[in-house]
Amino acid sequence: MNTKEFVESLIANGFTTEKDIVGCSDTEVGDLENYLGHKLPREYQEFIKAVGHSAGDFNRGSDFLFKDIFILTEETRNILNDGPFKLPEDAFVIFSHQGYIFSYFRFSDGDDPPVYVYMENEPEPKKWASSFSEYLSKSFEEALNARRNLNKFKGLLE
Repeated sequence: MNTKEFVESLIANGFTTEKDIVGCSDTEVGDLENYLGHKLPREYQEFIKAVGHSAGDFNRGSDFLFKDIFILTEETRNILNDGPFKLPEDAFVIFSHQGYIFSYFRFSDGDDPPVYVYMENEPEPKKWASSFSEYLSKSFEEALNARRNLNKFKGLLE
């Protein structure tokens, strides 16, 4: 799933409206790259340019937006300091949920890099998607399934 399809799916499935989608500017992407000392992979650049500031209700409660990503990698390194796994030097954390699960890619893995997921107390991360594009697709499907299950549960309570 490319970024355009991702955004269209968010809107079509009620996670957000077109007016609530807010992306990052080229200047902001450049500022982030300067801060990191790395060029962001093309697919990730497209993602933050499309929804970097707001993706509506998608992944609400998790850290993945532009305001979060400047510090996610360093915070994750600190959390992992005493654990069995250490982030690779060229890792960039793109998602965190309450500090116990996070996703990252490596700058050295190209313009549509594989994405790895690490969960607290696991000995090592798992390759969750073979590309950032696949990561978008899987993340969307996971969020959609969670929403469907929540709606089923709400239906049982009524």
